[in-house]
Amino acid sequence: MAENIYIRLAGQRAEWLIMDPAEQYPRLRGEAPVDELGVRLAGINWLGSTIVLLRAEDVLLTRASVPSKQARQILQAVPFAVEEQLASEIEDCHFALGNRYDGGEISVAVVDRRLFEQGLAALQVANIWPEMVLVDVLQVPLDGSASLLVDHDRLLIRTGEAAGLCFPLDQMALAIGLLSAAQRADLVIRVAAEQREGLNLAISQVNVEYDMTCRVVELDSDSLDYLCRGLDTQGLDLLQGEFQVKQQSTGTSGIWRSVAILGLVAFVLHLTVLFGQGLYLDRQAQEFELAAQQLYAEVFPNDRNVNDVRRRWRAKLGEAGNNGSGDFVSLFSEAAKSLSGSDLVLSNINYNDSRGDLILQVQASRSEKMVAFVQQLTAQGLKAEIGTISQEADLVKGSVKIKSGGGA
Repeated sequence: MAENIYIRLAGQRAEWLIMDPAEQYPRLRGEAPVDELGVRLAGINWLGSTIVLLRAEDVLLTRASVPSKQARQILQAVPFAVEEQLASEIEDCHFALGNRYDGGEISVAVVDRRLFEQGLAALQVANIWPEMVLVDVLQVPLDGSASLLVDHDRLLIRTGEAAGLCFPLDQMALAIGLLSAAQRADLVIRVAAEQREGLNLAISQVNVEYDMTCRVVELDSDSLDYLCRGLDTQGLDLLQGEFQVKQQSTGTSGIWRSVAILGLVAFVLHLTVLFGQGLYLDRQAQEFELAAQQLYAEVFPNDRNVNDVRRRWRAKLGEAGNNGSGDFVSLFSEAAKSLSGSDLVLSNINYNDSRGDLILQVQASRSEKMVAFVQQLTAQGLKAEIGTISQEADLVKGSVKIKSGGGA
């Protein structure tokens, strides 16, 4: 599992640790002024979540009674419902809502807006973008009706799902005295092993003063480590309203979105290739049509009607096939069989439809190749003879006249 970074803000200072939730032991930890976090964390990587904790001293945890169940109306009504408990004006506070209790009341967390904005801004300067902001006292496991955690010189007391208090450690007796008898009856105090001995006397005094027996649980880790191990990620998150983090698609939804994007890109590329092929083939078709017109004009120089080359070819070849001298298609088809593999290069074709003569202008490296070509045509039952022949440097040019075997 990827490592998370946990940061607890305490005024202008911050405690931080990087820990894999599955391992539950920090790989790195430290403490620094908030404005130096960027420098302290430079070069340190974590692939998991970024979670920020606020101290209970900086957050008012309370309840609000709002009959409406419409989210918009609740958001509008809550500030006025808790106004009497605030030390600041409503507009100077940020309100975050939690779950609704069975009695209809809604849990509320209130924090000074200016301090909250300053804390988030300092983190953003360090390129740290929290995915949630939680209250540290609400991360203390709730055993029974109240649980205590000794956090160095602080005493965190959780008294409900979204309720808790914080006192200086030296005021332990006073803090426990504020709890009800029912809450004190099954009280659990969690303390790091290194602090256990120093609290023995204070715990004994509490037990005597309130006629109770506190159950003490020694921790094998630092108090902040312990809070981050049991983090309640479904609990009250202060990143609400204008501070709400825009959710990013992850997991299978992100995979399918990537697949969809790749599919769209592939489809567009495919269309582009098809369009390019279409342009190329259209240009080739135009070139072939022009070549066919030129060839027709050479074979039938006296025919000036070349608007529909295909139709004129068929008409002319049909006439040649009926004049008893052998037709162009038959002669050229037979000649092409021998031409293939003869090393001759065909440079021109001329067909005399009145005489039934097919004259091929060819090129070869040696005259013997033309002779062999004529012999092969003769063996196929055609009448073939070499007409003109000329030598140009290392190239021999000549003409071969071909008739069907029954021609004159």
